[in-house]
Amino acid sequence: MNNIKKFNEMFDDEDLKSQFEIPFLKGEMGDEVKKWKKVSKPQEIETPDSLHKKIMFRFPILNYFNEEVSTLPEGQNVHCNYVTSSEPAKDGNKYYAQLVTSYNDGVYYINIILRDTNDYDDESKWLRYDYELQDINDIYALGKSFLDSCEKLGIIKPSQKFPIDAN
Repeated sequence: MNNIKKFNEMFDDEDLKSQFEIPFLKGEMGDEVKKWKKVSKPQEIETPDSLHKKIMFRFPILNYFNEEVSTLPEGQNVHCNYVTSSEPAKDGNKYYAQLVTSYNDGVYYINIILRDTNDYDDESKWLRYDYELQDINDIYALGKSFLDSCEKLGIIKPSQKFPIDAN
């Protein structure tokens, strides 16, 4: 066993480590980077699916919501993420929240529904918001507001709505 240990210890020498360690792990990119091919192509046009991916990336908690995708007769996808609270909120009620997004011809579409689970058949009691926006940053702001509302209704915990860009 001592022989094996001595063999492994041979590589603990700093000169050997620097000679055989992979440069990328040490943070030395050098000229090797110039030989790389593009990993991904820049996105040229926005689609409903690319918008949905951006929203899911920005707000990872949405990955844990239920999801449905509907295709309109024109072929456009509409993404719906929805969830029902697993425990009653402070007021004793359970709530349902839904975020629907799509994109078409330079316009971002978003629909938000918040309601008590007991109000399924009474749409007059639903809080429903429909937006048509030109700037994706407005979508992100609405996504944050949506998650803030989900937190207030006890649907998600504060720690779950951590946005990816908070760092």
